[in-house]
Amino acid sequence: MVRLLGNVNNCVTFDENEKQYCVSCSPTALTPCTKGYGNESSSAAKFSLHFEDLLSRLRETFNSGTTKELAWRQKQLSRLRRAMVDFQGDIMEAMEADLGRPKAEILVAEYAAVIAELDMATSQLPNWSRPERVAQPLMQQPGQSAVHRVPKGVVLIISPWNYPINLSLVPVISALAAGNCVVVK
Repeated sequence: MVRLLGNVNNCVTFDENEKQYCVSCSPTALTPCTKGYGNESSSAAKFSLHFEDLLSRLRETFNSGTTKELAWRQKQLSRLRRAMVDFQGDIMEAMEADLGRPKAEILVAEYAAVIAELDMATSQLPNWSRPERVAQPLMQQPGQSAVHRVPKGVVLIISPWNYPINLSLVPVISALAAGNCVVVK
């Protein structure tokens, strides 16, 4: 069983041997932390170092321009949907154990709502990213005006505890669809 720790270094702990693996060191595979997180003397220092590194990596990604591409946004949404489908059982089991909710409520209020939001965002993304034509002021005729929606950068999403999947991932879906990088607390 894998348990995501709520500590400041955002590592994953395996219950069998309490070995920590850092998502920051290798986002694609669970590998031991190579940056020394967990060796700092205070949790505040640990959080500060980890967050600054994470924030700089997200800003680099955003500044590279890759998040503006429609294909990148769709890929992120499809990866999130795939993760939700692949880990449905784990999500429901963890929510049932942590919050004591019945599986039917978790399925409807948490899981299905997020999947529906993902499907809607994926299908509407091409429409949302098109420039929207607006009326041209008389003094600027015969020109054309349009509103171009552009991503803002790195977004912080702070979620409450009562519906943790729904209330954290629905804003994540909107932020990713808009082309932003996301930090979730």
